[in-house]
Amino acid sequence: MDLARETGAPVVVTAKTDETTLITADPVTGNFTAELSARPVRVRDGNGGWRAASARLVKAPDGSWRTEAGVAEVTVSNGGAAGVVASLRSDSVSASVSWPDALPVPVVEDTTATYPEVYPGVDLVVRADVDAVETFLVVKTPSAGRNPKVREWSMPISTPGLTTKTLENGVRSLVDGSGTARMVIPPAVMWDSAGKTSNLTHAADRLEELAQTKSAPVGLKVASNRLTASPEDSFLDDPATVYPVVIDPVLQSIDQTHVLRVTDDWSKWDSAVGSQGKIGYNGWTSPYYRSRMFYQFAWPASGLLPQQVIQGQFQYKQVHSVQHSPCLSTSSTYPTVKARLANAISSTDTWSDRTGTSWHDQASVAPNTTMAVGHIDYCGKTYTEVWDLTSTLRTERQNYASRTTVTVGLYSADEGNKNGWKYYSNSDGNSPKLLLTYQVGLPTISGLGFSPALDVSTTNSTAPTLSATVSLSSGGMCVTTAACLKARFSVSGPGVSATYESAPVGNGSLASVTLPSNLSDLSNYQISVNAVSLDTGLVSPVSQRSIYVLLPTPPSAPSGVKLLDGAGNDVVGTVAYDTNLGIGATMPSGALCRAEAPSCLSAKLWFKDGQQEVASCTLSGLPPGQYGQCRPPVALSGGHNYEVCAATLKGSNGTWSPAVCSTFNVFRTPEPPTLTGLDPEGLVARFQVSDLDAGVTTVSWLGTWNPASGESESVVGEVPMAEDGVLEIPVNGPGTLDIKVIAGRPDSGGKIVYGAESDGAACLVGEQ
Repeated sequence: MDLARETGAPVVVTAKTDETTLITADPVTGNFTAELSARPVRVRDGNGGWRAASARLVKAPDGSWRTEAGVAEVTVSNGGAAGVVASLRSDSVSASVSWPDALPVPVVEDTTATYPEVYPGVDLVVRADVDAVETFLVVKTPSAGRNPKVREWSMPISTPGLTTKTLENGVRSLVDGSGTARMVIPPAVMWDSAGKTSNLTHAADRLEELAQTKSAPVGLKVASNRLTASPEDSFLDDPATVYPVVIDPVLQSIDQTHVLRVTDDWSKWDSAVGSQGKIGYNGWTSPYYRSRMFYQFAWPASGLLPQQVIQGQFQYKQVHSVQHSPCLSTSSTYPTVKARLANAISSTDTWSDRTGTSWHDQASVAPNTTMAVGHIDYCGKTYTEVWDLTSTLRTERQNYASRTTVTVGLYSADEGNKNGWKYYSNSDGNSPKLLLTYQVGLPTISGLGFSPALDVSTTNSTAPTLSATVSLSSGGMCVTTAACLKARFSVSGPGVSATYESAPVGNGSLASVTLPSNLSDLSNYQISVNAVSLDTGLVSPVSQRSIYVLLPTPPSAPSGVKLLDGAGNDVVGTVAYDTNLGIGATMPSGALCRAEAPSCLSAKLWFKDGQQEVASCTLSGLPPGQYGQCRPPVALSGGHNYEVCAATLKGSNGTWSPAVCSTFNVFRTPEPPTLTGLDPEGLVARFQVSDLDAGVTTVSWLGTWNPASGESESVVGEVPMAEDGVLEIPVNGPGTLDIKVIAGRPDSGGKIVYGAESDGAACLVGEQ
């Protein structure tokens, strides 16, 4: 189909074409048309292509004759010593018949080889077909018909590797070691030359049955490696019998496609049917009989569904009806031929096998135009009748979907009226044939999805949009309209059980529907979808998935928000004596997550200075009620007030809960000040304290007093810090005071907290 679309012209589907089936792809409609023949009409040409089948005999290098282009290989003797006169090879099996006496060189005409006077007044004729070979005795006179060798005509037969199995109605089936039928010898028939002109010179004319010819079955037996035909003595001896008389046994290969002709008294199978199909009531020459034709075809595609059948036509070229005038008559005087589908045919079938329940339930179909072309000798007209079997073929695929063949039966609408006696052409690949137009592309579905999507299975909407890609398989294309596909979505879950259909879309397009706002939060829903072809009504297999509804409604805020010191311990109160702090919080409780994903909560924890976020950290994958903690990557400033905050998120793309915050103070101990010794004032040592942290109110000092006379002693003290930063310490005489100081400031509770010691400094007091 891709090549057909590229070129814009119908293209033969080579891979699906065989001896009886020709399939073309139509780029305009996207349909395939199968031209089905009941007999082989083409063969491989040896170069990867096809050529017309031909049973014409051509000379082989070894001097024998062979079919020009057959499905099976037929070889015919060029005369000479007793031996094989005709052989048939199909695949890996073969069979042959021999003549017990020396044979003259044959007269070869098209598909026939005539060996004259094999008995006095008797010719042996071999006729090749593309998959069969027939041997005929043409008994030219009544005296020749009295020859015992004619009354009991016997030929050696060889069937290596095959066993003869006798079926009903005298059919011989040649089966291999597995019991599979590989070849068949149908029932034999004989007929006279009533209605023919005398002195016919061509073998094909002598073998042909006419409307006036009478016929009878021939006894057939295969035993002791001999094929024996026993014509009816009464037929040969009847004064009304018009000589020559033709006696006909056939050897044929097996295929799925077949032709069957049944009459009240005898049947003919495949090539034995001959170049004409005869239908109706032969009430013109005795013996009188009814005749029906059956054609079995192979379905061109396996699993073909009724809706894929677009059109079915059976076409058959009429070449003869009874009237001499008028030609091409549509008068009801000449009953029409009806078509009806039937059970598969068999070489064993008789008239009784092709009546009653052998017909399928579908009604018979009359041709589009009822026609009687006129007598073949007086009018010489032809007309291809067409039976519209579309409806019956669709029913056939509905009722007998597993069958690989379809059989069309043809019979006269009035089988008691001899004016309905008609001939149809079997002589070329155009008649009969079954034309079947069908759609290969079946609807398919892929890529079932939804939006908005929080993840592969979660939506945050009660009215999500469902979507899927709808396509036609096997190169199928839309026929009646460019938008020939739609998607059918089914939704089931809490509070919902409904089906929604998309708008029609083109092949390979995305089909979608937006659901009503009727899904529930925190709920699972099953979604299924089929693709539907508006051309055929075919529905694809279902595609399924589940989705969970998790609405963006914010959850409750966390509870139990707390500070953690550097060691991970809880900070008691609202004052932290550490700048590297962590935050902990407990997630809200309740049915917030689905069972398949129970840890759906996230938490954000952060520090805030006024309106400015200082630092944050995030926790994810928490179930409801779970405690979590993290440490924002920042060192806070001491002596400063901050807020610690926390919020919760449900899922991965929702709305955060309101923040819950509390204020705390980060207390930092004062840094060591700078200490410098000053000149004393009398017996008062003086020091300058500088580089003090803000908020320092008190200094503590410690050191050593080294009096000018006497022993040194340790000294300590604590005094409020003077505004000018001068520390004055009275002493009791001359000496040296060597000290360090520690700055102190009150915490939020008024307690003086001291920092680290300063470097030391000394002050010399009084004269030494």
